[in-house]
Amino acid sequence: MGQVMPLSGRSFEVFVHITSFPTPYGVGDLGPTAYHLIEILKELGFRHWQILPLHSTSDDKGNSPYSSPSTLQEIIYRYLLLSRLGKALGLLR
Repeated sequence: MGQVMPLSGRSFEVFVHITSFPTPYGVGDLGPTAYHLIEILKELGFRHWQILPLHSTSDDKGNSPYSSPSTLQEIIYRYLLLSRLGKALGLLR
């Protein structure tokens, strides 16, 4: 995995959850629309894209996105967010 660049000074952030992107499947994904958003954010000077965790929820945990019943959460986080999106945002080399 690439090296994370340290942040310095003030920066802009946007909160857009992946499920809000339009797709033919009825729920958003990390497809072309997500990468288009990244390009727009870079052009506008944004340095952060905040999202909720990417996994299923469960009734017994109050349907909180921070209490996942899934063991794949770490794999999703490390690969998708840090590798692909980190490189697209220019945070990883």
